[in-house]
Amino acid sequence: MLTLVLTLVLSSPVLAHAGAEVAAVDWSPAGVQATFGLLLPGAEGLDWVCHEAVTTPTSLLTPGYSASPSGAWLASVPSRAQARDPQVTLYRSADGCAWDPVVGIEQHVVSSVVFVDEDVVVGVTADLEGESNGILRSVDAGLSWTLVESWPGLRLSVSVKAVGSYIWAASFLVDSPDQGLLHHSEDGGLSWSTTALDLSSVAPESGSLSLKVLAADESRAWVGVGLTGGHQLLLVDGEAQTFVHAEDGSLIDGGVDTQGGVWIVEGNRDLLYSADGAGFASVDGGVPAIGLAMDGDLAMLSSSAILTEHLVFSFTPQGVLSVVYGAQDVAGPLECPAGTEGADICGPLWAQVLLPSPDTGDGPTDPWVLDTSGQNSGLEEPEGCDCSSLTSKAGGLWALLAGLLLLRRRRS
Repeated sequence: MLTLVLTLVLSSPVLAHAGAEVAAVDWSPAGVQATFGLLLPGAEGLDWVCHEAVTTPTSLLTPGYSASPSGAWLASVPSRAQARDPQVTLYRSADGCAWDPVVGIEQHVVSSVVFVDEDVVVGVTADLEGESNGILRSVDAGLSWTLVESWPGLRLSVSVKAVGSYIWAASFLVDSPDQGLLHHSEDGGLSWSTTALDLSSVAPESGSLSLKVLAADESRAWVGVGLTGGHQLLLVDGEAQTFVHAEDGSLIDGGVDTQGGVWIVEGNRDLLYSADGAGFASVDGGVPAIGLAMDGDLAMLSSSAILTEHLVFSFTPQGVLSVVYGAQDVAGPLECPAGTEGADICGPLWAQVLLPSPDTGDGPTDPWVLDTSGQNSGLEEPEGCDCSSLTSKAGGLWALLAGLLLLRRRRS
């Protein structure tokens, strides 16, 4: 049970499957990762692919997806128990219809992958049952892999970020909360440098903490330090390490815009921005965000259609909010040939997807309403709406990580 629940933390922050709450988790130009499936831009709107193409029918976690510039997709399922094939935690698709288990890395539990270019992919692992964790690299778009960094002990990594050929990942040692490492590559993951993180001021005397690179540019990384009593944001700039922000809640995602401004999403609905990466302040006018990605200078906010009637918004540091995708943009299931997971598994599950439809009265009962008058560029929360319920799940899961790791330590 410990492994099952903890893998939910190692994946996306919101539990997901066909029929789950209609919400976006992450945006990329190639598609939208949502709680109820992967959404691919199509001729009539967004075409739906079920998560169950790579997970078990009863899985609760959201796979992690990464798209190649050439159109291939990789999906990581960081739990053998919830992967479609219990021996494989990484799947590949060239068209969104057929999802094939990646062979040759069965010994690894792949927690996150990122495409560097059409051919090079970097992945990290988080195997709670073994000591074979580290950094993986592929030079054939995810078909075959090499372990380029091997970590001794029970060291885990839950995410990897790419900024061109500059790659960042953070890892933590389960039984030693002060032994955090930052891993950095400047050549697309071929060679790596490792920096020990100074966590002495925040590490608990017992138990564990979690680490995740939330945002990065070519020379700096902003690392979220997950603690049971709140989160700290650590800026690593060369040899300098500085805690630049603290939250009672959870820091769950982030990004750097083309002007060097840094965005951070806090799990209790706070959106933070810093023009210099050091002094962070809340930005008014946003929406409850589950995830954040950058499109130039625009912050692409993933949100819940139950709360906002929309899935993805763009947002500027000046507070200008625009709708990118709404629930009504989901056209239907991706058309796939028989014999593929898209047809055989996803096709029958489409009936479970319940999209809110404001036109028929089936939309949110207490929606946040977009004000286009120009006087208020944000969304207004209705009086009495407990709109923190969705994004607080993200904070709860991050907080759960430290507690579960502490439980594991006491049992060992």
